[in-house]
Amino acid sequence: MAFCFTILRFPRPLKILPGDELKTTCVFKSTNKKTTTFSGRGTNDEMCFAFLTVFPAKNLLFRRCTQRGSLSWTKTRKESKPYNCDMTNFFNISNPETKSMVQKMRDNCKPVSTCMQECKDVVKDLRKHPCLSGDVGKMHRINASYSDDKDVLLFRLMIQSCDLEIMDERSQNLTSNNQSSDGPKTGHFEMLSVYLLVTLISLCPHFQ
Repeated sequence: MAFCFTILRFPRPLKILPGDELKTTCVFKSTNKKTTTFSGRGTNDEMCFAFLTVFPAKNLLFRRCTQRGSLSWTKTRKESKPYNCDMTNFFNISNPETKSMVQKMRDNCKPVSTCMQECKDVVKDLRKHPCLSGDVGKMHRINASYSDDKDVLLFRLMIQSCDLEIMDERSQNLTSNNQSSDGPKTGHFEMLSVYLLVTLISLCPHFQ
């Protein structure tokens, strides 16, 4: 839990070529704590940072290189449509494609209300979009939670308005596929509880 700076010095500089990857692996253990440990920069948080001395500086495309899940920070900044997603304009509500999505959700969904079947169908379809699926979709939903734009926040609320129902549906499908008809039926409420907790934590910055 404490800060631990490990300095590794190479006897001779390493030559890094285009296409090479540098990977940092961190192992966390907080079993001695009685409270939940979160990822962050605080002394009681867990973190994983790597600092490199690189030269010549002019060869660096960016001064930092991070990764979120399967997403490369460098790729999201260097390419115009990384991972087939126009990240620059996607959350511009006036963007025709985004505007069409928002209108479709407004016609079928009521955020912070009961999830309706028509809303669930629309959300499931929209989440197939490259900007709303996989790690890209997770990143956008997290970033949207920190936005001061009420339209962006509304977009996020609507796209997540049926999260529990969709997860419940997936869980039931997994349960029915993985268990025989004569086997014991296990509940899926644990998964929903964990998801709800994560969602509430992501919204916390707006209520502090």
